[in-house]
Amino acid sequence: MNLESRNFQRKNGQPAQRSGRVINFFTGGWFERYVYLNVASLLHQSNLEFTCIKNAQVSLSNEYDFELDLLFLIDGHPLWVECKTGDHNTYIPRLLDIRRMLSIAPRRSILVVLNVSDSLAEQLSHLHEINVANQSNFLNVIQASLGMTASLPYQTSSKSMIYSTTGLQTFLKKFGLRPLPESRMQVINCLINTVSALEQPQALNEIKLLLAAKLSKPRSQLQDILTAIMRGGCFLDEAGQPIFSAMSPISKLSSSDPNSMESRCLAVYIRAVLDEDPEYFSNFNNLLTFQKVVGTSISDSQIAEAKEAQSSGLLYDETESFEKDE
Repeated sequence: MNLESRNFQRKNGQPAQRSGRVINFFTGGWFERYVYLNVASLLHQSNLEFTCIKNAQVSLSNEYDFELDLLFLIDGHPLWVECKTGDHNTYIPRLLDIRRMLSIAPRRSILVVLNVSDSLAEQLSHLHEINVANQSNFLNVIQASLGMTASLPYQTSSKSMIYSTTGLQTFLKKFGLRPLPESRMQVINCLINTVSALEQPQALNEIKLLLAAKLSKPRSQLQDILTAIMRGGCFLDEAGQPIFSAMSPISKLSSSDPNSMESRCLAVYIRAVLDEDPEYFSNFNNLLTFQKVVGTSISDSQIAEAKEAQSSGLLYDETESFEKDE
């Protein structure tokens, strides 16, 4: 099926039907069905028992209502797949909120966007703690999320990289997480001062421009450091809830203590490595390599906390309460 050129024409000149089901099908329901049939076929061929709820309507006690396109239950674990044919920017912030409220692991949360490029899908996946795919590679992404393959399509052959200094630097750069120890604390301190001086909430991209005007740092370096800070749950909204979208307005930080934010960045780097090799830090040489790359020492407790978060499918920020600014 050629999805890029798919058209829906009237037959024999008759007006197209206007019923709700027909409209929903032509505005995106067909793509959802296409994804479902392919995922179901994959699971059947892999001899995996599963159930699937389509278009589940969810209402939470906080009056937050939403719909899930496809929710698979495989061996007692959820696999959540959203299918979108429109602008992904309008969906991601809400999907991140839903994922956190339902405590679904980022690895098992898939957003399939029609015609999004491979490179953009990779960038969005790195930035937002949700796996973004397109109609060409979503089955590969789902296979990786279920452990059928070693890694996501844009993460192949990376495990062998992390055991040397140069390899680990390349690995973290690939995920938009260069530690940049020579600049990280300077950026963190400037960020604290910048956010505290905001007259109104600003999105991450706007804050990055403010930082770029104050610091003589390449924007790509600022982006990598800010990505780690965001994944560490340091950006909060007006209600004090963590923000994981570059488009959501940031009201404050989780702490005004630069050491606290530094600790959260380190936790993000630790998690990235543990996702590749859960036993990485059991080897002392690996520990020394990691500490050299991130530019500081890490404790056994930091590694243990990251492992606990990994095993429970939670982000680092969800394993502890946020510090409140005085």
